[in-house]
Amino acid sequence: MQSKYCLIDVNQYIDELDNNINYICPHIVNDMYGGVMGSGLAKTLYERFPDVKNNYHLWAKHSQKHNPFKLGRIQVVDTEYDNLTIVNMVAQSDCGGYKPKNGPHLPPIRYQSLVECLYRLKDYILSEYESLPAIFSGLIGCDRAGGDMKQIKKIVWQVFGDTDIWWTWLSYDEDQLNKFKSISMFS
Repeated sequence: MQSKYCLIDVNQYIDELDNNINYICPHIVNDMYGGVMGSGLAKTLYERFPDVKNNYHLWAKHSQKHNPFKLGRIQVVDTEYDNLTIVNMVAQSDCGGYKPKNGPHLPPIRYQSLVECLYRLKDYILSEYESLPAIFSGLIGCDRAGGDMKQIKKIVWQVFGDTDIWWTWLSYDEDQLNKFKSISMFS
């Protein structure tokens, strides 16, 4: 896996996509009944591509036997761009996190569910594409979902490290992007 880091707005990045390359944009969504998709990258994506939210809501309300709506599952959504697919990954629970009676507050991110989602994404890519697509995303799970940057980056590397996929990490926050970029996979 090769990584690239871009200080850019997602909409601007999408406007500049190369028509000769296939792209996948995975992002994290929550497992709340009925589906809530109201902020972060998810909001940016559904404002531009309404089917991202519409399909997510249908999936959340009418879970399918072959692909139930639950943590660890993914939903592939085509866009009006022939070369861009959005992937909803259910790897977040309880929008504000969870506070057990006798324990610390847990952020909404569910790391094991993210691992499961990414393996499903990898399987989808390897079975559906003759040549590997490029992946771009925000700093998945590191903002609204409250995930630890080092943990997230290690998970992505664990799943995709044995592939030749290019993963471009996008952020409009230079400090966050530089912090994420500085994390070594080998420490």
